[in-house]
Amino acid sequence: MAEKWRSHWVRKRKRHKLRANTTPWHERPQCKATTTRGTRCRDRVAWSIEWDRAVSDCCQRHGGLSTGPRTQEGKARIAIAARRIRVVDDIADIAPGMDAATARSWGTAIAVLAIGGTYDEAAEAAGIAVDVLDGWMADPAFDTVARRAVERVGRNAAHTAKYGATRKKREPWKRRKRARDAVDRLNAAVEAGKQYRK
Repeated sequence: MAEKWRSHWVRKRKRHKLRANTTPWHERPQCKATTTRGTRCRDRVAWSIEWDRAVSDCCQRHGGLSTGPRTQEGKARIAIAARRIRVVDDIADIAPGMDAATARSWGTAIAVLAIGGTYDEAAEAAGIAVDVLDGWMADPAFDTVARRAVERVGRNAAHTAKYGATRKKREPWKRRKRARDAVDRLNAAVEAGKQYRK
């Protein structure tokens, strides 16, 4: 028990010294999140005492300490969500009169199809029946937006396959693996395009 408390106070004294040498709270950047009232959050961004720098653009109440998805399922969901945002922007250009709920459903289904998902997976993600998805396929606007999404996925995959890693420096074997994965995604996107072009 004595060793436990001794190590506790050692850690606490170390943290206190670090805190004394960090940037004061009032000099740290302001949180960039927006409150429910529409005003900007007045708290400061999440701050690392050890590194004396911001670890996010938001405070801890607005996700500043979030690590993001770590599992493969979580990363897949966030990838679909990110693509859905871009697809919804395309829908706003092509079908400006569409309501927001339908646009989100379209965006989810197209995002799943664009990355090589099946009809059943797209319908399940969008919360609709496969028959409804078949009806959407006949809409020229849906076909136009879906073509754009597939072409965008294909361009991104081809760029990654050609140039390897992004800004981060990675080992050669990681770059080769990313290139192989990008080619697989490109093939999946092409197959998805063939499915809904039939």
